[in-house]
Amino acid sequence: MDTNPDLWAPQKHVYVETTNLLDKIFGGKNYTVIGIVPKQGDIYQPQVLGKIKRIQEGIEQLPEAVRHNILSLAAHKIKSIKGGAEGMEVRPMMETVPQTPAEIEKLKAAIASMPIYINSLVSPDGKAAAVVADFKQSEKTPNYIALTEGLRKVVDSERDDTVDIYLGGLPMVGAAADTHFMKMPMFFGAALLVIMLDAAADTDRYLERHLGPGVDGAAGCAPGSPEHDDTHSHPGGRRRPRDPDP
Repeated sequence: MDTNPDLWAPQKHVYVETTNLLDKIFGGKNYTVIGIVPKQGDIYQPQVLGKIKRIQEGIEQLPEAVRHNILSLAAHKIKSIKGGAEGMEVRPMMETVPQTPAEIEKLKAAIASMPIYINSLVSPDGKAAAVVADFKQSEKTPNYIALTEGLRKVVDSERDDTVDIYLGGLPMVGAAADTHFMKMPMFFGAALLVIMLDAAADTDRYLERHLGPGVDGAAGCAPGSPEHDDTHSHPGGRRRPRDPDP
């Protein structure tokens, strides 16, 4: 089932043309947010930070991912910037996963010094982190279920009893809608069967009310009558011609 919005939207409309142009240049039409929430403590634990880094790297390998729009503490473009007497020092925020308490504190200080990342990639209390990703639809991903299949595999591989992981954004809502749309033929078939059975029952009730009890709905005659016997003694239910009177 192809539910790509480009198939249904009027492609010559000025708003659609503008949206397609912006998406071609910058991406951003299918942003998805992955929330990582530790069940105990905050995100500043090696095992939690490791999950963030692996999710970042896993999504980057997906063919439908827009790589320059994938952001997290582990993204290469997320930097720690310090100014000094001799200039600026710019380093990746989390090039490797910190393991020691000292390395953890250094990361916390670097994030605190960059307020732009608070409430975007890390919650103010440090109890949750986000990975933001973007995807492009193509012939290989004609609906949102196909578009999010690879993402779900990456995320599901990191689920365990230490964290809760949440998925949100247009692709996730679209995948849920596509799932329901694909069930519609089954529901339509069931509804049609119920309508047909109800119509058949109404026909029998009508014949019985107007022709008397014991009416055969298929032949429209009462059992035991000559017409009934003639009808049911001929193949196909057609009335057998009666012999002419002598």
